[in-house]
Amino acid sequence: MMTDEQIDKALRDLRFRHVDALNRRDPDTFADNFTEDGVWEVPASFRVVGRKDIRHQLANVMTPKFTWVIQTNYDSIVLSATGDRAKARVYFTEYCMFTTGDVQFVLGVYHEDCVHDGDRWRYARRIAHLIYKGPMNLSGELRFFPPPTPEVAFG
Repeated sequence: MMTDEQIDKALRDLRFRHVDALNRRDPDTFADNFTEDGVWEVPASFRVVGRKDIRHQLANVMTPKFTWVIQTNYDSIVLSATGDRAKARVYFTEYCMFTTGDVQFVLGVYHEDCVHDGDRWRYARRIAHLIYKGPMNLSGELRFFPPPTPEVAFG
């Protein structure tokens, strides 16, 4: 059985692999961070189920729209951890440039449902709730605050 500290480190490593793959536009590594039936969702934008479709979403839908994407995740809060399952919350920022030349800034929070899957931890569900999406000067609209609780995010 893993200690709380070991679970926290394992989830941080998972998050770093996820962000690194996103920033490098590596759809194979990105998708491998999810379980075979994992869910990646940004409500009102998309919901993708399954590692194969998650890979497709990054490679064929998102990557062609962006010249670059840089995402940063902050330290997470592990909300619960029991055996091979954990729920966590982590805030993130994302800077994007579309192929049109438009630039976008995003502030959000991920609700994560993670499982120990074989040799490492993976996302069973990773839901991004956007707090702000708009110009980098923050002149856009704040979507909502505070973000939903895991119970709301995961139903």
